[in-house]
Amino acid sequence: MNAPLASPNRPRANRALAKGQVWLSWQDKLTPAGTLMDMSREAARYQHDPCLLGVDGFPVPAPETEQSVLAAITFRSGEAPRPLAAKAVRVIIGRDSSVQVVLRFETKNTEDLKLLHGRYVSASLQSAQRRLASFRARVFNERAPGKPGRDRLGRILVKRRSLQRKELDAFIAANRKGVRLGDGLVKNGLVSSRQLAEALAQHMGLPFVDLATVGVDRKAQKRLPAKTQKAMKVVPFGMEKGRLLIAAAEPLGAWEERDLAEQTGKAVRIYLAAADQVAEALHTEFKPPKARRHPRIKAGMAIRYRFYSSAWQVMDRRVFEGLAADLSSNGLLMSGPVPGDLVSAFQKGSPPRVYCAAQLQRAGAEPAIVRLEPVRVTPLAQTAGFEWISGMLDAPACWIGARVTPHSAEDEKVLSKIYQELLRQGP
Repeated sequence: MNAPLASPNRPRANRALAKGQVWLSWQDKLTPAGTLMDMSREAARYQHDPCLLGVDGFPVPAPETEQSVLAAITFRSGEAPRPLAAKAVRVIIGRDSSVQVVLRFETKNTEDLKLLHGRYVSASLQSAQRRLASFRARVFNERAPGKPGRDRLGRILVKRRSLQRKELDAFIAANRKGVRLGDGLVKNGLVSSRQLAEALAQHMGLPFVDLATVGVDRKAQKRLPAKTQKAMKVVPFGMEKGRLLIAAAEPLGAWEERDLAEQTGKAVRIYLAAADQVAEALHTEFKPPKARRHPRIKAGMAIRYRFYSSAWQVMDRRVFEGLAADLSSNGLLMSGPVPGDLVSAFQKGSPPRVYCAAQLQRAGAEPAIVRLEPVRVTPLAQTAGFEWISGMLDAPACWIGARVTPHSAEDEKVLSKIYQELLRQGP
């Protein structure tokens, strides 16, 4: 069970690919925690979803390695989950910050074993149906399930909550001819360039890369003529196992990939990236630094927050209370208590990657939930004579600068909506 999985998308022979919901017991209640990926007779692997909230309104944390939990698996909506004793034997953080958890069930009860066997049989049936559909697609030229169709991109954007269904329907009704869906949505400000690239990557089955996070390796970029890069809207950004990694603003055809391989003399792997990031990388040496597109404005909102690790495990079980001083469309500055060890890490200049789930308390409205990544923590005692007693010896009061997590388009949209509301209210 501790052996590494064969591949992220190809389970071992005794594992069956399946679609379902995984539930975990959190605060004495069984709560949805993520999407089932595959399972065997005694174990299951699922992708943890930090957008799923528990009874306290904060994300359900992922279990830690070797932590015992109560877990359940359901395959249909409305199906009552039945908890089984399990242990998290592996937690995997992907390059895109996704978190996968492998659970091993440890029940010895006869009825529980029958239930677990039934879950495995259901997963095996799903896997067999998928293989049969893929076979039919190859033989009869039918569309295989899970493969994108022409109208799939809009549904993906809605499912990712980058776009509301009514906004999509209104746009399609007003632009029936002559406008590509993605380009039109970006041009009309309904989705961002990054949101479109992420959805398009899922639509085409391609990997997505955030150039702002990984950066561009200039040695790799020089392997392809600048003229070709600008003409094809591509940026070589790195090397991996002898392959040249290339970020493209749009999906490329097979002949274009072959042309890139011939020009560079290397095998290539194509990633999709936000069009504005590709354009910026192609003109980095000529563009002056950009001013802040959306300046911060004063907020003055009460805020409740909890800290999580990079694997969305609970870093500190306490829920802290503070004040959001100001915010922009993709981040905020707040004051409040912070765990002492996190403060020390930031002061030493080597902070770990952590997340902060926050509830913005707005008058006359439900709390807005956003997931943030702290990038600056400064104790209040070090700021211009400002003093605050946090009431917690191991949680000094601090200024916390945080931005929306790069993989959460939903949170960016929520924060941007609050920002626009504050702009309309004026000073």
